[in-house]
Amino acid sequence: MQHARPCDEVIEEASAFVGRRGPRETGPRARIGVCRQRELRHQQQSAVYVAQGKVHAAGRVGKDAEAKQFFDQCVSIELGVAAFGAYERHDAGADFAGDPRVSPNARLRNALNQRDHSGMLGSGEEFRDDLRGTAGPVNVRKVLPPDVLAELTRMDPWRSSWAIAKTFGLLALAIVIAWTNFTWWVVVPAVLLIGIQQHALFVLAHDAAHYRLFEMRWLNEFFGRLFGALGGVSVCSYRVIHRLHHNNLYGDVDPDIALHGGYPRGRAYLAWKLLQDIVGWNAWKTYKYFFGNPAVNAKTNVAQRPLDDTSDALRSAGRRDRWSVAAFHVAAPLIFLATGGVDAMLKYLVLWLLPLLTVIQPILRLRAICEHGAVTDLSTPLTAARTNLPGALARFVMFPHNVNYHVEHHLFPAVPHYHLPRLHRELVARGVLAKAEVRSVRETFGRVFAERGSASGVA
Repeated sequence: MQHARPCDEVIEEASAFVGRRGPRETGPRARIGVCRQRELRHQQQSAVYVAQGKVHAAGRVGKDAEAKQFFDQCVSIELGVAAFGAYERHDAGADFAGDPRVSPNARLRNALNQRDHSGMLGSGEEFRDDLRGTAGPVNVRKVLPPDVLAELTRMDPWRSSWAIAKTFGLLALAIVIAWTNFTWWVVVPAVLLIGIQQHALFVLAHDAAHYRLFEMRWLNEFFGRLFGALGGVSVCSYRVIHRLHHNNLYGDVDPDIALHGGYPRGRAYLAWKLLQDIVGWNAWKTYKYFFGNPAVNAKTNVAQRPLDDTSDALRSAGRRDRWSVAAFHVAAPLIFLATGGVDAMLKYLVLWLLPLLTVIQPILRLRAICEHGAVTDLSTPLTAARTNLPGALARFVMFPHNVNYHVEHHLFPAVPHYHLPRLHRELVARGVLAKAEVRSVRETFGRVFAERGSASGVA
């Protein structure tokens, strides 16, 4: 029988093995730690798997632990901790990086944190859990047990499929009814319903941008890019932009400040913006953003260009995706014209393109402002983001697929949308959200529509 070696000795051996990477490679070989392991797709699931390796979970196992078991597990996942996310483009293990419960060994701990591997990942290629200002008195990183976090980050393809089916089901119903009864009293409510569900489709594309829609990479990318193309969104470009927002919330390089910053600006100002949105006046700005060109940050007077500061691989993927989205929206009306004549093309333009240019625009703006506008403390996502507690109508129109749990999403972006309600309950039960921005939609509207300089918001 082989006797176990001390845990620290094996950790040092594993870390040394991680360190022997040699010259940096590019292309598929650079992702060897993950590409050979198809099941290594999930940033925090993977980290939890390591964290629950029976050696260092919650720090309960000492130096006489079964060291060989740990080493075998490390080898079985090809020591992917050294390259978690190089393929996934995730901040793998961010929930545990720096947590002494995972490992007191600095080298292995750093291997779990992509921010210490800038040579492997380009700028803006990792989503980071935003835990600023959460270390005390309640430390968010430590408040959720590893087994709970493992359950919260576990992906369920059936629940994602059900969310997709509900959204497409409502879209199909509205389109079929309006297509076969093309009169204004049918078309007008249909266009409203279609626009609302196009927004729900975008929320699912947002999940795919986080790699949270399906665990199988190809399936996640297929549906993410499909939903994006249907809505005029380059998901590959949006993914890079959205990382900047997550990793630099209300910072100088946050590309979303131009949309939600500076509120409240007065009821008339916001009402005017929403009116411009509903008539399609601002649609070009929205799609310019989704193609990788956010508006100018009024604070810094700089327009962020995230795609100019990322890896060649992601830049190329974004370029290809933008061309495919553009090609779809050029080809679609021509296909309807060729197959159904002018009547079919007109119906397509009214029932699909019109809602994209009008109905979805004020929803996107108002939701973004409700999530981040009129906040007073920008030092932590607990108060720089907002969780909105909607009624049935607001949930249907503005907050589908649990997107209202926005504080929770910024704290733990690896949690898929269907687990966000439970994450909210777990954080509430542990007192994490006691002083966080958690409000009813009525309260939020009162803040974002307040007069400029109101004490209820930000001057």
